[in-house]
Amino acid sequence: MTGATPADAASAESIGTARQNLWLTATVTMALCVGLALRSFQLDLQILVDDEWHALSKISSSSYLEIAGSFGFHDHSIPLTLLYKWIADHGALSEPAMFALPYACGVIACVFAAWAHRQWTTPMALGLFALLLATSPLLVLYTRQARPYAITLMLGLVAIWAIYRWYRQGGNRFAVLYVVAGSTAIYFHLIVAPALLGVWAWFAVDWWFGGARDPKRLAQLATWGTVTTAVVAMLIGPPLAHDWGALTAKVGVDEVTAAAIYRMLMLVIGTRWPWLMITSMVLAAIGTALLMRRYPHATFFAVGLVALQVLFVAASGALWLSHALLLARYTLLCLPLFLYAIAVGFAWVIEQAIAGRSFRNSIAFAATLTFAGLLYLSGPLPAALAYPDSFFSHLIHFFDVDPAHNELVALLKPGPMPEFYRGLAAYEPGTKVVIEAPWRFESLFNRLPYFQQVHRQRVKIGFVGELCPPGAYAEFRRGRFRNFVDLNQPIAALRKSGDYIVFHKRLELANMTESWQRYEGKGLPSVDACIEKFKAILGPPFFEDATVTVFRLELSEAP
Repeated sequence: MTGATPADAASAESIGTARQNLWLTATVTMALCVGLALRSFQLDLQILVDDEWHALSKISSSSYLEIAGSFGFHDHSIPLTLLYKWIADHGALSEPAMFALPYACGVIACVFAAWAHRQWTTPMALGLFALLLATSPLLVLYTRQARPYAITLMLGLVAIWAIYRWYRQGGNRFAVLYVVAGSTAIYFHLIVAPALLGVWAWFAVDWWFGGARDPKRLAQLATWGTVTTAVVAMLIGPPLAHDWGALTAKVGVDEVTAAAIYRMLMLVIGTRWPWLMITSMVLAAIGTALLMRRYPHATFFAVGLVALQVLFVAASGALWLSHALLLARYTLLCLPLFLYAIAVGFAWVIEQAIAGRSFRNSIAFAATLTFAGLLYLSGPLPAALAYPDSFFSHLIHFFDVDPAHNELVALLKPGPMPEFYRGLAAYEPGTKVVIEAPWRFESLFNRLPYFQQVHRQRVKIGFVGELCPPGAYAEFRRGRFRNFVDLNQPIAALRKSGDYIVFHKRLELANMTESWQRYEGKGLPSVDACIEKFKAILGPPFFEDATVTVFRLELSEAP
């Protein structure tokens, strides 16, 4: 698709002229503003959860050479972890420092995807495409996470665009750009390798069946394919050899199910309404058929890469592959192309419906905003962005697009709700800061988001390892983190960090079935010693029940 010529662009249908250009400018501007807002709102409040801790745990115990030479037990992204270690060694590691690169790459990926299609589509399709990119739950999610997926998405899109330009138009600068972007993307995460390396298989098939079978052309393909393979092998060869057994142990252990595919499509499209998902799939089919007719070579190229990526992921049998979110994440590189097909199909349907009518541009504009708005309102973003929410990335929001089908909701939501949190709800949302300790960083065992939904105040995490060892697993003290607080410091300093400290004494969940999921048989490490030390300093707790002990740090009256 991305290699369309000016002649191809001239054949694209249009529904207006000057007014249409104004409509397109307004829509794209709106998409940019909305996209930035969704990716930025409350980002300063976010607490690192789940796999965002893989890099922190690795840099806390490994040298640069050890990081570079292994994917680790938890499959950390090597270049991202090396970057974080360098920042940590300079005393500057923080949430903004960890979010910065994924955030920038996530924004650039969406802008680049829209830019790459600007000359060979209708204004309505391009405007809707920009809105879908801006409001896609998965694209927003991974832009806001300290993980490699937004980075590999941006690099992968650039690599695919560049190599197709080289294949169709020549110019070694495009091939060089592909090698750099594609090999770097694979280095950040191996999962994008099928599509990015699969281009050479597609080119070989096209060369064979294309008719010309030019030997010179074949030599060019062989040369650049060899260069790409050599660079990728140089980057991932050593850690791959070192961790081959650990990696292979995580494949062939799960399988894609029909239910997982269905729930994945709901998540990818971003709606919990089946009728809207089915409508979007029909629009995608129409859009793909139209693109096949208009730009057959580029469309077959795109479809071929999507098929390679999807089939490889499905055949891998990777751990957790039967869950919709992992299936969607491993095929994230395909998402912009899928959204574009939806946009093309939608634009064609609307154009047919309004042909010959008055106020066509106004109708088209209204229809586009309505469709994008329905997708947004029926997706997970409104709930995940409710203020304040310090756990946007928690799996209660994204494990499934529909809370009724989200296994974690049923697992984590029931259970004791301390009355202290209900009392905090009397204050204006976001005016108090609650320091929670100890904690579980895994969404599977983390009920803090549900507490926050009740009290509606800001949350920070207290580290107790220096106060009552050994502390929780996810405690990292090197850096300038704003949402993590070391509780082993004077009360005067703690008062600057929060208003209340909540010590959690119990965590009993049905899914805690393995020994590694518990601390000496309990869901949380003991904080009895911490509580006694705070009693000695502050006196009796402000609130206490069977599950929590609360100390008030603020000097003003409490609820």
